Amino acid sequence: MKNIEKIQELMKLEYDILIKKEAEDGEVYYSISYPELPGLTIYANTVEEGLEEIKNAKVFIAGRALVGESGKVTANAIREEIDKYWK
Repeated sequence: MKNIEKIQELMKLEYDILIKKEAEDGEVYYSISYPELPGLTIYANTVEEGLEEIKNAKVFIAGRALVGESGKVTANAIREEIDKYWK
């Protein structure tokens, strides 16, 4: 239960969100990212869909950062998890 509480605590951390409207071959889509968490970018057809997906990715990364951690979770631990899975 302790890890669940830590994940909830991490989810409360606020990061700036960068939303870019992109176009390729006549198709419009959105890239959504947290600039403070390099490497985590979501591509979606709508802004709403992208915001939901990036929130889910943040939960996944926070959970992975807790695996094997006995102390406090830091932004660096989250960045390390991003590097493992998205770079």
